[in-house]
Amino acid sequence: MTTSLIHQIKTFLEETDNDFTPPGSARTDLAVYAEKMARNAAVFASYDAGKMVAMTAIYCNDPSCRIAYMTLAAALPEYRRLRLVSGLIQTAIEYLQRRRFKILQLRIDHGNDRAFRLYRSLGFWVVQEEPQGYLMELTIAAQPPVSDQAHYARHC
Repeated sequence: MTTSLIHQIKTFLEETDNDFTPPGSARTDLAVYAEKMARNAAVFASYDAGKMVAMTAIYCNDPSCRIAYMTLAAALPEYRRLRLVSGLIQTAIEYLQRRRFKILQLRIDHGNDRAFRLYRSLGFWVVQEEPQGYLMELTIAAQPPVSDQAHYARHC
């Protein structure tokens, strides 16, 4: 982890803060949140001219339970129509498959219809309604080990 990554995440959080209801800064200190993600999460990001323009962060640091948690998925407004977030989530899912995780969870606030539709299109389901929103889950399909994939490719 570098201070550069912490700074990039913090800047990104500040630039997308008002895209969330309530804003992230109303829930937590963005500098502390950025450092926590840089230290503890798998961070997947898209850059344009060296600037972070989309990001997904997933906590997957307890492989014994095989459940990962997506804490953030967002893009700067001018990059949203490029579907960067859905691509980053797909990359994160593939990362979790390789590490044999079974479930990816996230929480979404009531009224965040655009994000709700995105997560549903990626296969997430509501597993619990909560006072502020929903707990959603995606069952991650097992990916055969690399050696099995190579064997399959050679014999098909």
